[in-house]
Amino acid sequence: MKVYICMDMEGISNVVTSYQLMPNGSSPALQEIREIATREVNAAVQGAFEGGATEVLVNENHSGGEIIPELLDHRAHLFAGKPKRLMTAEALEDYDVQFLIGLHARMGSADGVLDHTWCPKTIANFCVNGKPMGEIGLNALYAAEFGIPTALVTGCEAACTEAKNLLGNIETVIVKKGYGRFAAICPHPEVNRKRIRAAAANALPNIEHIKPLTMKKPMRLEFDFFTSQQTLMCTLIQGCERVSDRTVRFQVPNFKEGIRVYMLTAIVHNAGNDLVY
Repeated sequence: MKVYICMDMEGISNVVTSYQLMPNGSSPALQEIREIATREVNAAVQGAFEGGATEVLVNENHSGGEIIPELLDHRAHLFAGKPKRLMTAEALEDYDVQFLIGLHARMGSADGVLDHTWCPKTIANFCVNGKPMGEIGLNALYAAEFGIPTALVTGCEAACTEAKNLLGNIETVIVKKGYGRFAAICPHPEVNRKRIRAAAANALPNIEHIKPLTMKKPMRLEFDFFTSQQTLMCTLIQGCERVSDRTVRFQVPNFKEGIRVYMLTAIVHNAGNDLVY
């Protein structure tokens, strides 16, 4: 059983503000958070092997340098660096099951800690076939194209609720309860690690009961942006239909194509940003 762990940072224990995650050493809190994140991923790795995993890959997906390699469980392989072509899903098709560790709720979620959908200052909403979707859904939909189930999600309470509503009765671990976007009640990280390890170990023996996320095809993708300029820039992409001042739409045959369109859109709409406005 080959396990793919996609990890992010906003849903890691005790992370509640962007200040804690500032790259390039500009935040004195970053090293502490990297250690917490590494130990949290280790809990998932340990549980995965206890549950029957034969191989584990950890894909770090915040800045591409979240994990402290010397502290990572020696049995896991680390997929480091950024950008990757498919970012959170690169090389996923070679694995049997997906864990999402440290994920966050989609943009606009009530009490979602650091909630966003990929690009915090540009994408206000993203829908597939009219259903709002965040990064949990993006990863799960792409995995499903290869018959890969998503068996474990960890993050704030809002993220775990989102995962349950989308994916059904999978394993989730709530590592903090959000109070607004920038505050949370946080259990001790060691308590969260024990729960993550147990959930990971429990997920794999029950994998046959977990169905990959499927949606009707062809798929309709809709992006709502914060500004009309961001929307305008996306009209450069072939197949883009502008349906309102701040909304564009794409029709795709499946989510293999859908994730490609998403990645391309994420690159192009940033050209519509300005430092002040």
